[in-house]
Amino acid sequence: MGRGLINSAGYARHILFVDHDPADIQEMMLTNYMGTVHWIKQVLPAMRERKQGWIVNVSSFAGKIGQADEVAYSASKFAVTGLSEGLSQELAPMGIHVLCVYPTLVRTEMFTPEIMARMPDAAGTFIEADDFARRTLRALAKGRIEAVIPSQMKGPIILNTLFPQWMGRMVGRVKLAALKKAGVNIQ
Repeated sequence: MGRGLINSAGYARHILFVDHDPADIQEMMLTNYMGTVHWIKQVLPAMRERKQGWIVNVSSFAGKIGQADEVAYSASKFAVTGLSEGLSQELAPMGIHVLCVYPTLVRTEMFTPEIMARMPDAAGTFIEADDFARRTLRALAKGRIEAVIPSQMKGPIILNTLFPQWMGRMVGRVKLAALKKAGVNIQ
């Protein structure tokens, strides 16, 4: 497989956009998007010189479908998605492969009880971090340029592409209902 880079650093905030501090939104963009940009810029000269390499950028399911209560996070991950799509085309002739992965719910410390209370009921839909890593490496070995993990979550992304208005209403309805249940004032 050769040498490569995995960009997976990032953080999320589950907060309504209207309540989200612009300084934190900027910090999130700097971490989630610009952190990815800076690491790629660091390794790219050596990859170009060797005419080979691979880059894995970890976006998010929220980087394909924008979601209430994590608007800034979605925007930062959409930026990673756009970067990855463009780089995949630009770097392929140089022998550098770019894969963007879209995890849904991976069991990490990011999902605290407070965050889970704000989300739609997702019990039983988590995958373990080592399973996510295995599936990512499998997608990389197959030469894929994107991978939704777990793959059964491709359906909502396809529906969002084909029917964005309908899907937006559906996702919004489910997400806002979960926020109301958690006691979040969405008025």
